[in-house]
Amino acid sequence: MRNSTVVIVGASSGFGFGLAQELAKSGCTVIAGARSAREIGEGVHYRQVDVTSDESVTDFFEFTKSLSPAPDGFVYSAGEASAIGYGWDVPVDEAQRVLDVAFTGFVRCIRHCSASIPRPCRRAARTSRGRAVPCSAGW
Repeated sequence: MRNSTVVIVGASSGFGFGLAQELAKSGCTVIAGARSAREIGEGVHYRQVDVTSDESVTDFFEFTKSLSPAPDGFVYSAGEASAIGYGWDVPVDEAQRVLDVAFTGFVRCIRHCSASIPRPCRRAARTSRGRAVPCSAGW
């Protein structure tokens, strides 16, 4: 993975934060974003992004393209844990927020990823070097 570029959305804590640190230590260039601004360390280009906002996601991926027009990988690790409890106890607006971050946010982001991320077909997957990994918290 050395000399690869990986985009991570949801890198302010937990899995995304740890992955950004480890990839940077291994020699990767990491472009990271999350709702709350946080410096991660050397080798990580950080930008604030709100995955519930089309404008914010577009701005983040314009920043990403300025650093790497064709990243080698994309990891979506953004999550929302406000809707904790049994379904019948969770207010609908909280459940909707979880879905907007965990699912709709991923859809907003994946649309901006470069052509290096393979399309869902065998031929593209065999010939493309990039990968998209959704692993959102909140499910």
